[in-house]
Amino acid sequence: KSDDFGGKFFHIEDSPPGIKQMKSDSQGRLYAVCNLGDKEGKVYVYSDGKWTVLLSSEYGFDCIDINDDGSKIIVSGGRQRQLYYSQNGGTTWINKLLNWQPEIISDENPWSTNNFFNHTGFIIFDKSDETNKRVYGGDWMGTFKCEDITENTTKWSKMTRGLEELCQNKILSPKGDNDLYCVGMDYGFIRS
Repeated sequence: KSDDFGGKFFHIEDSPPGIKQMKSDSQGRLYAVCNLGDKEGKVYVYSDGKWTVLLSSEYGFDCIDINDDGSKIIVSGGRQRQLYYSQNGGTTWINKLLNWQPEIISDENPWSTNNFFNHTGFIIFDKSDETNKRVYGGDWMGTFKCEDITENTTKWSKMTRGLEELCQNKILSPKGDNDLYCVGMDYGFIRS
């Protein structure tokens, strides 16, 4: 941690191992996911000088996103089709892939499979959606969009136009902007 914009860093005591990704909310809380292989995964929040576990799983997590105030959290990862969602700051969680089979509602390319992502490269809330219901996620199989992550059976659209031969690493949805930015392995940025 640095409290002088990177002039000097110091270790945060009791920091969790295996951190894969971090996000912060408008209140200054730090959220992190860890992946210790197929042994363990956890979601943490760092606030008031201490780490608190929000979610534990026998499989690791790779990705996390939160809304501005930290009330809505989405995490994914591991090889066991994990996509957990909380709409109360991490007090309770729903595994949106384990409890309900997702429905793929579009597949524009006949050559692509109807598979849903199973080892997530990214998961994000659409920052231009003030309801925090629209989510994007994906891996090397493609990019998917869910209009309402709160539905019991989530419906996902496969987004392939312009990404047909691209292994997507990350996607970004800037706040107040209708554009999406995708980063492809060995390709660079692509804008929708």
